[in-house]
Amino acid sequence: MLDARLVKKERRRKHIRAGASKLKAKRKKWRWRKHEKSISLPISFCFKAPAKLNPPFLQSSLEQSNRVA
Repeated sequence: MLDARLVKKERRRKHIRAGASKLKAKRKKWRWRKHEKSISLPISFCFKAPAKLNPPFLQSSLEQSNRVA
């Protein structure tokens, strides 16, 4: 029980440390997701697109969503 509590505390601390940059990335991610519906490209294209088309923040957020899925 105590162990789990410690883990939770550590996790919370990590989030705080990540701070604004994490929030900013999230905001960008959601902004992209909003537009994704209006863009007629298939989603698979977004994953396979070369780095030139994908700004770095987008690539990292796609990688994260890949890991989650």
